[in-house]
Amino acid sequence: MTTQDFNGGSISYTFNIKYVNETDIKVKVDGDPLTYNNNPSSGEYKVVGNVLTLGTTAAAGTGNVYIYRETDIDPAAVTYEAGSSIRADDLNDNQKQVLYKLEELTGSFVSTTTTAPSGPVNGDLWWNPEDGNLYVY
Repeated sequence: MTTQDFNGGSISYTFNIKYVNETDIKVKVDGDPLTYNNNPSSGEYKVVGNVLTLGTTAAAGTGNVYIYRETDIDPAAVTYEAGSSIRADDLNDNQKQVLYKLEELTGSFVSTTTTAPSGPVNGDLWWNPEDGNLYVY
């Protein structure tokens, strides 16, 4: 799950969207995006665990609080240095980061073809089994 809708009229919302960084969680109230801030005021929010807290109470409404994830993959969650140890948690965080971004892609996935799909749109992916590359249109 990468999105959830909530009814307005509250300041805190418990969500169940997995994420790597708190700043990957985004929110819109009545269609307007808010800004992430650890000490939110009006027009801002913060995330602690699986609770999103707004700077001010959202206006009452049905499904007008939209919480979603936008995973940033640049830079990688963890960067490795030559000669340093590699921790399982770091490997897992990098893997989650890429997995979550793939979940968010809206383009279609073409499993195998040596050329771009006919009529591609931005974000379409295709795998070329001859050269072993994944391409993004």
